[in-house]
Amino acid sequence: MDELIKLKELTKALTDSGYLKDQIDSWKYAFNSVSAFVCITDLNFKIKFINKTLSVLLGISNLEFIDGHVDTICKDFMESCTEPSEITSDVQKLGISYSKAFKKWVDKNKYIIRDDIQRTVGYIFVFQDITKRKNSEIMLEQNQLRYRSLFESISSGVAIYDVIDDGKDFILKDLNKAGEFLGNKLVENVVGKSIHDVYNNVNLIDVIAVLQRVWKTGVSEHFLTEGYYKTDQYRWYKNFICCLYTGEIVIVFDDITKQKLTENKAIENEFLLNEAQRITSTGSWSLYIPKECYKDENSHYNLIWSDETYNIFGISRDSSEDLWQVFIESIHPEDKDYVMAAYLESLKTKKPYEITHRILTPDGSLKYIHEWCETKYNEDGIPVRSIGTVQDITVINMYSTMLKNSDSRFRKLIEDVEGISIQGYNEDRQVTFWNKYSENLYGYTEEEALGKKIEDLIVPHNMRDEVIELHRRWISYGEKISAEKIKLVDKFGKDVYVFSSHVMNELCGKKEMFVLI
Repeated sequence: MDELIKLKELTKALTDSGYLKDQIDSWKYAFNSVSAFVCITDLNFKIKFINKTLSVLLGISNLEFIDGHVDTICKDFMESCTEPSEITSDVQKLGISYSKAFKKWVDKNKYIIRDDIQRTVGYIFVFQDITKRKNSEIMLEQNQLRYRSLFESISSGVAIYDVIDDGKDFILKDLNKAGEFLGNKLVENVVGKSIHDVYNNVNLIDVIAVLQRVWKTGVSEHFLTEGYYKTDQYRWYKNFICCLYTGEIVIVFDDITKQKLTENKAIENEFLLNEAQRITSTGSWSLYIPKECYKDENSHYNLIWSDETYNIFGISRDSSEDLWQVFIESIHPEDKDYVMAAYLESLKTKKPYEITHRILTPDGSLKYIHEWCETKYNEDGIPVRSIGTVQDITVINMYSTMLKNSDSRFRKLIEDVEGISIQGYNEDRQVTFWNKYSENLYGYTEEEALGKKIEDLIVPHNMRDEVIELHRRWISYGEKISAEKIKLVDKFGKDVYVFSSHVMNELCGKKEMFVLI
């Protein structure tokens, strides 16, 4: 900048001198000391002087250019330096051009030299090398084009805000196309407006707080916003907020409504699953099997439990214990070999398995659990993951045991009773019970009678349809079969006259008819 001022002072002094030839020699040293390209001509544009900088650039000596025409000598800088134009002052700006030969940008100016009576006696052509500045401008323009292209093509919404009133308000300065779509806003309708006016249907208290904090600290933040951004559609946006060195605030945002709805549905499904597991006392688990370790029960396995599985085993969800070791140690000592053998056998055969075994919880409680397991294998047939369920059947087992004991007592009672034949039949009229007196009465052993239909054992042929219909009506409509004296047949076809009475029993939705004779 100092050199440019010096150059202007020199050209002004020379143009004011009025003596072209006499003054050139005295100003040679001054013009040679500047980096601009300087050429002095007479009225006919015949060169009288070029400074050292231009001489070196053109590759000619001072003697070679004397009286040469400026258009010839400086042709690489411009089409013509001498085209007529209206001159309104002593300085004519010739514009900026690019020299392909020298790969330079130059700012061209022509100064008029006048004599004492203000007649034009010559010209000073100054070619200022602005290559660095011009390259910077071109690079800046290219960067701006790249920025704009990126700004408009990025899939995320981008909004740029100016900060006013010391961070009390934020004015929208720019919004890309994705931002228009995601925010349902046309850029021409919102640029220049306050963020309060742009999003007047959203609670901005927390948003403004984040913008102010980022602007004051310069520390970028991630922030989640939600609300009715598009008419009555409730939406979620993920935002990244940063502050530029210019002081502008940039918000990069993405619509994550679909993701959020999916997450919410997954949370809801997990809740329902956990509730279903809690109600049915059924947990689930997943076991990731380390390579080359699946044959060794002492290897470390990555076991994952559902909430209900933790409850079944009496372990806190927050426990840091190794779940595989917890499982192994929980198995009743008498059942451990059986459980591990069943699992390893399923890995060997590649078949699912289910077993019932006992566990001991930390508080000393004994539980009966029913497990089901299936294993996934990789393309080499190596097991990689087992998944399964575990159900607490302690109460079921207790009632089952009580029922079995009760059934045993009942069966022993009617099994040993003398003089009374008792048979049991299911809904398909198949024999389910056959006591010893029935064996004596009809000649069929219990093994021969079980599973056979009543009409194929002791009902005469002419009564079969009647017996079948009576049984159907009792099963379907609850019409009881009257007690009466009837004629049946034994194993050997002999007639057996009996007085038959009937009792219907229903257990777990299944009906069973007992016949007492």
